[in-house]
Amino acid sequence: MFNKKIFFIIIFVLSFSGLIITTQGQTQPKDVRTFVTNLYIHGLPYTEARAYGKVAVPELVAMLNNPAFEDYRGNIVSCMGMIGDPSAAAPLKRFISKLEGEISHATFTAVLATYQAFGHIAQNGDKEVLSILVDSAKGKYWRSNPLKFHFEHYKNFALEETLKGPKGRVPRALARG
Repeated sequence: MFNKKIFFIIIFVLSFSGLIITTQGQTQPKDVRTFVTNLYIHGLPYTEARAYGKVAVPELVAMLNNPAFEDYRGNIVSCMGMIGDPSAAAPLKRFISKLEGEISHATFTAVLATYQAFGHIAQNGDKEVLSILVDSAKGKYWRSNPLKFHFEHYKNFALEETLKGPKGRVPRALARG
């Protein structure tokens, strides 16, 4: 005879003890929008991002170009790269090339993530993206393709780091007042 009360008590106890075993793939994966708008302390999980595949790229491109998702651009760009499909390369290039003037910290983070994304895409054999990475490592590339944006906070930090003398301090004559 089946006793429902005992069954539910056993299920309750097992669920809180972590002993319930589920088969892999039983839970639905998060939609890509939910995935990239989560906070990941150790960075976006590569395996999960890659699993979204090429079909997620158009939605990620739309999110990248939507100002409402500005705070998540770093994750969006990273996910596009981790997917590794060459169809993400052109939208990533456009993203960087259309930026102008002062950009936010979130957008600057996305710009830095773009070159990592290019690395993931190039790793999958995209020669055009690989040439962007190789060429951008040369000063000549930046003279002919200047960036039209800046991130003032980083600029000041980088300048300060560059001006530090041998004792790790900015010389008094150069210090900002």
